[in-house]
Amino acid sequence: MCLNTALAEGNRQELTAYLVWADEMTRGMPRFPLWVNQMIVLRALRDSEAAEAKLAEVRYLFGNHPDLRLCIVLDRPARLEIPKAAAFAAHI
Repeated sequence: MCLNTALAEGNRQELTAYLVWADEMTRGMPRFPLWVNQMIVLRALRDSEAAEAKLAEVRYLFGNHPDLRLCIVLDRPARLEIPKAAAFAAHI
């Protein structure tokens, strides 16, 4: 299952599995998007303390990266809505 699908469905098992995988990946390959995705997942799991700790870690490693603006201004968990393929295709 992809991350977007797990977020849209609120699949806690897949979201937790993503956190484990991303944590392992960031140890050997520190990539900014992995940390941002971890913050999104932590917020989706309603673990704001861990999300804030991850944000502090990201800011320490990458400074005030412009892509962090969205993560900083969200003060509560956000629910992402991903349109269904048919609805999305109608807008194209």
